Order: sequence, then C-alpha cells, then structure tokens
Amino acid sequence: MKTGSRFITTWGVLLVATLSFFSKPVQAQEKQKTRFLIVFDCSGSMWGQWGGKTKMDAAKEILNRLTDSLSDIPNVEVALRLYGHTAIKGKRDCTDTRLEVPFGQNNKQQIRDVISKIRPAGTTPIAYSLTQAAGDFQGYSTSRNFIILITDGIEECDGDPCAVSRALQERNVVLRPLVVGLDIDDNLVSQLECIGRYFDVKNPADFIEALNQVVTQALNNTTISVNLYNNQKNPIVTNLNMTFSNQKNNQILYNYYHTLNASNLPDTFSIDPSIIYDLEINSVPKITKQNIVLKASKHNLIELNVPIGSLNLKNKGSNYYNLVGLVKDKKTQSTLFAQYFNTTQQYLEGEYQLEILTLPRMIQNISIKEGNSTNILIPEPGNLSLSFVSDVIMSLYVLRGGNQEWVIDIDGSGVQRKQQFYLQPGSYKIVYRDKKSHNTLSTKHIDFSISSGGTRSFTIN
Repeated sequence: MKTGSRFITTWGVLLVATLSFFSKPVQAQEKQKTRFLIVFDCSGSMWGQWGGKTKMDAAKEILNRLTDSLSDIPNVEVALRLYGHTAIKGKRDCTDTRLEVPFGQNNKQQIRDVISKIRPAGTTPIAYSLTQAAGDFQGYSTSRNFIILITDGIEECDGDPCAVSRALQERNVVLRPLVVGLDIDDNLVSQLECIGRYFDVKNPADFIEALNQVVTQALNNTTISVNLYNNQKNPIVTNLNMTFSNQKNNQILYNYYHTLNASNLPDTFSIDPSIIYDLEINSVPKITKQNIVLKASKHNLIELNVPIGSLNLKNKGSNYYNLVGLVKDKKTQSTLFAQYFNTTQQYLEGEYQLEILTLPRMIQNISIKEGNSTNILIPEPGNLSLSFVSDVIMSLYVLRGGNQEWVIDIDGSGVQRKQQFYLQPGSYKIVYRDKKSHNTLSTKHIDFSISSGGTRSFTIN
C-alpha cells in the first residue's frame, strides 16, 4: 500500500493542475496548439482516505474542474490516459494502462463520463504508462505537448520512469514538472524529481505558488533577450548564431541568429520555459552558458560578454587558389577555424597562432582586439619549375638563419616529369638522388633563391 504522504504528492499535483480556479485564466500562445495528456492513477491505493473522502473522489472532483478550465482556453486540447483501472481488484498487472479519451475538440463531457466510472483496482505502472503515452502524441509534433502525471505513489512495476522521461523529451513531449510534495522522504524524492521539476510545499499558499509556476509556464508567453556585450558593456554585438539545447539530454531545440531590433537593441523572442537550457554562442571560439532556468510568463534576460574583433587575410598576386590559414588557440594549439585568404572573419578578443598553408608554411602569433581588424598580408609567391630526366627521390628545404628546414618531399618518377611549386620568397635547397642508384654519395643538391613573382627552372638528371 502507498503511504498517506505519497498521496499528498498527488494532491499537490492535482492542485497544480487546477491553477485556473485560483487565479485569472491564462491564454495559450496564438496559433500553436498546446496539448495536455492527463495520465491518471487508478490503482487500488486510491481508495485511501484524505480529508474526509477517498483520494479517488477528491481526485475526480479536481480533475473535472481541471478539464473544464482547460477546455475554455483557445488552442488547448486535453486527452485522458488511465492506469490501474481494468485489472481485477488485487491483481498485479504491469501493462494495465489505456488511452480512454484521445485529443480532440469539445471532448470535455467524454472525459467527465470516463472519470465518473473509474473504480480503483490495480497497481502503479508509471514507466510503462509513460512509454505508451508517447504514442498518444503521434501526429502532434508541431504542437507544444505536455503530460500531467497524477499519482499517489511511485513506480511499482520495476520500470524506470527517469529513462522514460528522457525518451519522451527526445520526442518533443515535455513531461511537466508536476511533482509537488509535502514531507516527502528522501528516497521518494530521488525517484520522482528525475521525471520533472520538484516542488516542496508546506501550506496551501505554497500550493498556489506551485500551481502558478507550472500551469502558466505551459500556457503563457515567456520571452527572452540575449545581450551580447562588448568591452564597454554595450549590448551591440550581433549576427552570431545562438544554439539552445536541452540541458538534460543535449538535444538542440532552437537555432537563432542574434538580431538587433529596429531600436538597435537585442531582439525579444518567445521560448519554452519548461526546459533547463544550455546556450552556445557560435563565435570563434565558442562561448557557452549552462543551466539556464527561465521564469515562466516573464521576460528573461541572458547576458554574456562577447568582445569581437576581426582578422583579414590577404595575399598578393593571383597564384594562390583557396589558400587557407589555420587559426589556433595559442596555448593549446588546437585549431579553431580554417579561414580562406581574401576573407574577413570575426574572432573573440585574444591571442592566437596563425598557421598559413603556403610552401613553406608560415607561422606567426596574432592579436585580436575588440572593434579592430588585424590585417595579414603575405607576398606573392615565386614559381619553382622542375623537369625530371630520370626517376629521382627528392626533398625541398628552406634555409633560414643558417638552418635547413624540411618543406616537402617530391616524387620525381613515373609520369610526373614536369612539376611546379609556388614558394614564398626565400632561400631554398633541393636534395635528390637517382632512384636506381645504390651509392649514397650519388646524392646531389641545388641551392637557389625565389623572389616574389619570379620563376626558377631546373632540369634534374
């Protein structure tokens, strides 16, 4: 049997579902449908007494009032699923659940008729019932979908309601935070709060507050603005993609480009307040803000510091095609972005390393300052032209400060008898040997220099 304290959990849930009787009815968001699936516990323990009547009779009264209230709100539909109501009294049937009234217009009386005939009988298969409930929302993927779970106890069929809740959220079904408890023991709390948000109430006033939070966040419009500040604390940074993810399962829910409105202020938009979000600003590098909890039916402000500068890469001449510079984190050397030359890209203010994929590669440290453009201009390359009389193995080196640095290996065999390479101006050396030679001392080398826009030609034999 379930304890009286567990029924108080259900009673709190029922009260949460009846907010509209205690305050002015809220209006659903325009156009988009909002659908509530009531999953109702009809197990044998609902015969228990509370407040001079059975828990079932009390629940029926509240449930009827809830249905009446929701049916009067535009763009809202209600459905009813029961569990523990068809089994023979005292029999443990862990598949005892059924959708009794599907979503539809003007089904209030049908729900009332079903509720009037309920007789508590079976057990409490919460996980299985929620799994089946996911199918009740088929065809409603564009609506805002919610489940109100009304129960006077915890799982009794060895299911995992927490896992089911995660699966439901992945299918665009939000299991509402309808767990409200009074003097609930820690074990019960841990089993219920993973399903949704947990409310601990101590008196009727606390119940009313819990109701307001739960129902209004389902029906009312919740808005946010995202302020992206520069170093002067002005929210003028914009045109960055913002990714909102469900903190519980990492599912991406919204992708919006940050926008300034006609007044040059961060735009305001609506968002579902029932979810705890992680926000990622897709700057380079990325900025994240985790565990964002929104206040339902209010305007929420999210603030981040995003000082932005730019990097402008240019090269002289027309010999380079799709030349790329790798912008790396200066400390970790991890690549943050591959930027084509003759483009401009925004980066967060900071110190970076730029590796340019020329021959030879050019590496330099760069500094990005907020509001400024860092300009990198590389000279026009020269042309090294090689003709191979016989098959050779060859390496190309650049000579810098008395050191010889490897640049590239060159295959001078087969059909590649003529090859050319664009090299940055500088001093070079090629070292090669006839591929068929068995004599180390047959290795040869040629020192040469390349000027910007110039050409050097060699015949290798």
